[in-house]
Formats: sequence, structure tokens, C-alpha cells
Amino acid sequence: MVSQLISFVVGVFAGAAGKYLADKFTDQRRRRESNEERKKDFRLVQGRMPDLIAEMKRDLEDPERQFIREFFVVPNRHVIVNNEIPRLVYFEDEHQDLRNKLLMLENRRLYDGCYAR
Repeated sequence: MVSQLISFVVGVFAGAAGKYLADKFTDQRRRRESNEERKKDFRLVQGRMPDLIAEMKRDLEDPERQFIREFFVVPNRHVIVNNEIPRLVYFEDEHQDLRNKLLMLENRRLYDGCYAR
């Protein structure tokens, strides 16, 4: 009777440990696959709008702008923007179909769509 109880407890423990490890490794695999999918999406987008991505990268690498996460989209440099809070500015006349490019980034979850309009 005692040996059966010990066998039962060991079996339950082994089953629970096995399930825990299986879930843990499945979660790690899913995260890895998700990261690979995001990288693939980014490479695709970068190939379709290299100038915009390069400009955004330069802006974010600039030490004076590295923490700015909001931006304006304006038609051209002649539009005056009240920029009390530091923000980046991207010009529609410098990036063909700029708003559609931003929608593509948003649809692929590479950007959250909260830019100033």
C-alpha cells in the first residue's frame, strides 16, 4: 500500500514536471517563431520603403532625439508645426505615399499608429 502511494505521488510529480517543461519549451518556440516572423516582416517593409526607414533610424540614433517617440506628418517644410514637446516631423512631399507607408507599418504591428496628425 505504501509503495503504491509513493509510486502514485512520484507519477503525479513526474507528470506535472513533464507538462511544465513541455509548456515552457512550447512558449520559447512560439516566441522564437514570433520574433522571426517580425524580423521577416520588417525586412519586407524595409525593402519597400528604404528611405523612410533609413530616415527614422537616423532620427532614433541621434542622441538628441533618441527618446522621442511621437511625430507629425505634414505636407511640406512650409507648414509650421507648434512643437512645444519635442517631436519628429516627416514630410509627405519627401516620402511618396507616406500615410500609406505608415498604415503598412501599423498593419504589420511594427508601429502603433499614434502619430500626430
